[in-house]
Amino acid sequence: MDLIRKILRLEEDRMSYVDPRFAMAAVRTFLAWVRTAFNMLGFGIALDKVDVWLQTQPGVSSYIRGTVGSIHIIVILLLLMSVCTILAGAVDYVQNVRKIRAGYFQCSPEYHIGYMSFVVAVLLVLVLFVLIRA
Repeated sequence: MDLIRKILRLEEDRMSYVDPRFAMAAVRTFLAWVRTAFNMLGFGIALDKVDVWLQTQPGVSSYIRGTVGSIHIIVILLLLMSVCTILAGAVDYVQNVRKIRAGYFQCSPEYHIGYMSFVVAVLLVLVLFVLIRA
């Protein structure tokens, strides 16, 4: 009987104890999501600045001027995807912290692979749209 109580107590201690390394790993993952979002945001802003600079140059060909509307679409979508990436990272962080505190954390890469596949697919469609339109 005492052996069963010890086993149950050990199980309770294991469930209530949260290893700080897991919590820090969850924070690092969230910061990676934020870093990715800021990279997309920075790339969108840089594209917008290049577009404005190209419009002001007198010797720019009509081919480049024809892609102006496409660049604005890409910039807007990059800004929206950066916001979505931060939100996805926040949701992932909250879910991971809840799982860690509950004691049944299992890494599930399906969520990350699915979201990043969506981002890559959107970017590929945008690039094809620009190439076809130009």
